[in-house]
Amino acid sequence: MSRLCALILVLLACASSEARAVTNAECLECHRDPSLTLETADGKQVSLYVGAAEFSSSVHGELSCTDCHADIAEVPHAEALQPVDCATCHSDVKAVYDASLHGQATTRGNTDAPGCADCHGTHTILPASNPASKTHAFNLVGTCAQCHADPAVVKRSHIGAKAPVEAYMKSIHGKALLQAGNPEAPNCSACHPAHEMLPAGDSKSTVNRSNVALTCGQCHGEVYEVYSESVHGKALAAGYTDAPTCTDCHGEHDIEGPSSPTSSVYPANLVKTTCVRCHDSLVLARRYGFSVDRGGSFRETYHGLAGKKGDLSVANCASCHGIHNIFEHDDPRSTVHPANLTATCGQCHPNASDTFAAIQVHPTGNTAAEVVGATAEDAKKLASSRAAHVVRSVYVYLIVFVIGGMILHNIILWLFHVREKRKRELAEGRVRRFSKFEVWEHKINLIAFFGLVFTGFALKFPDAGWVRMSEQLGMSETIRGNAHRVLAVVMIAVGITHTCFFLFTRRGRNDLMGLRFGIRDIQDMIQNLRYHLGMSKTRPTFPRFDYTEKAEYLALIWGTSVMILTGLILWFPTLATRHLPTWSFPVAEVVHYYEAWLAFLAIVVWHLYFVVASPEAYPMNLTWMDGETTERQHAEKHGHGHSASGGGGFVAPAGAPGGEPSKRIDPSEDLAAPSKR
Repeated sequence: MSRLCALILVLLACASSEARAVTNAECLECHRDPSLTLETADGKQVSLYVGAAEFSSSVHGELSCTDCHADIAEVPHAEALQPVDCATCHSDVKAVYDASLHGQATTRGNTDAPGCADCHGTHTILPASNPASKTHAFNLVGTCAQCHADPAVVKRSHIGAKAPVEAYMKSIHGKALLQAGNPEAPNCSACHPAHEMLPAGDSKSTVNRSNVALTCGQCHGEVYEVYSESVHGKALAAGYTDAPTCTDCHGEHDIEGPSSPTSSVYPANLVKTTCVRCHDSLVLARRYGFSVDRGGSFRETYHGLAGKKGDLSVANCASCHGIHNIFEHDDPRSTVHPANLTATCGQCHPNASDTFAAIQVHPTGNTAAEVVGATAEDAKKLASSRAAHVVRSVYVYLIVFVIGGMILHNIILWLFHVREKRKRELAEGRVRRFSKFEVWEHKINLIAFFGLVFTGFALKFPDAGWVRMSEQLGMSETIRGNAHRVLAVVMIAVGITHTCFFLFTRRGRNDLMGLRFGIRDIQDMIQNLRYHLGMSKTRPTFPRFDYTEKAEYLALIWGTSVMILTGLILWFPTLATRHLPTWSFPVAEVVHYYEAWLAFLAIVVWHLYFVVASPEAYPMNLTWMDGETTERQHAEKHGHGHSASGGGGFVAPAGAPGGEPSKRIDPSEDLAAPSKR
């Protein structure tokens, strides 16, 4: 009897406890206050507000608060509650999540790893079909972006893909989903399953190389069927991880259509970057036995050259080999199979014949390695290549012989005219314009300048024919670099010597004053142009240095100074950056390169015209050889008279006695005086 009474009391107590269970209304008495917050250990304020209407319309609206917050037995409850365990109801999902990339990160203690609430929310969880849900197709990208678009999270968690959300937004998939509003367009979870996302290195991952094609095939089924039968698809299925899959050609998050110039499958980019990524790889060519020159040989043909110029109508890799349907050339399904080649060429050339189709699109050499194991069709192609190779070689030798002979012939004639002009000038009265010291200084500087131009531009244009020829003659990169530095030292030495001449000799100081620009130089230039345009019959004469010489000399001083300064920065970068800002090195590179072009073109266009190309100078102005000119030439050009700066060029009239033409001119100082020989 006593046992029966005890049982009744226990049942009554349980019934009484059930009657006192905490209700949602009791919870909302506090949590419906929007100002209710909790301060976390790191000082952040977390809202504890729960909207009654929002909660009731959520997927958990019919549940009690204590169904999730099971440790609440009364209100007010303890301040510290146990985390909600979604596995209480969703144990199957939790098991999948724990094995996923996110779950493993959580297990390792990564606080950035997303939990259930980060993706689904808390009290306002809605079904994925609801447009307001965080997991709805149109909202999922933003949900994933909470972490994957946060540079700090990406860095802390060592996430490999940088800015995937930004790339996706610009992609054809992102535009179809978020701009065109197509809910069928793939979002993040289409390729990366929501709960079972695995690392790319996991063989079961949907983004593992061996599974990417199948993942893309969920939407592109027909393409997948074709690709899986192709040479690339079969190679990948056989375990050759170097074989290209969808993402190798199309990209990952930044997939664009072939009409976009920034797309990796844009026609112009196939030959530049996409196909040649593998087919110009020496490592892959050796590993799998294909020819490494396919990209390079194609780029030298009409198709390649026209495509390089931006013509999108010419054939590219995909035009002949196909896109997803690429097969071995001996496979009857291949578009480049001998039986299909005429039809393939006929896509662009409607009247193409079998002979036309046999023309080599990838001209090859004639090595033994290519002949070994060749088929009859290969033999025909190799024979065609050999014929072209022989003709090419003949023409190269013919050009060298014929043009070289022409050059030699003209040099002989030119030297004859130089000697004849020299004889005529020696028969006339002579005027010394420059000292022998200045003449040798100029010759050394000339050699250093053109040597620097050659060795400097050889670094910038290593594939140019003249550079390759110099390499065949022994000009290796090491020799080129050392030669460039030696010549730079020579030019610096000449510059220092010339500066000392200007500063520490009377003659140099006079010349320096004579090289100053003034209003007279502008007047001389205008008068000179008027005379040569036929607008004036008066031919101007100039002082010791005319405006063309002054302009060139100032350019020489400026250019040499700039090249020496930037050259030293590039030569000694570690030393330079101890005292200069970081940007000084890239700026020095740019200035050094473009100043070299400016100096070279100025010499060719300006200086060489007046020294060689000018009809008055033909076949050459010989002053640079000995510093002398004739009295007639000097009187015609520099007969303006002695300037106040000491840079004059007055010459006594023809027939006047030699020696000092004016008392103001000291023959020992003024080099414009007639020479005594």
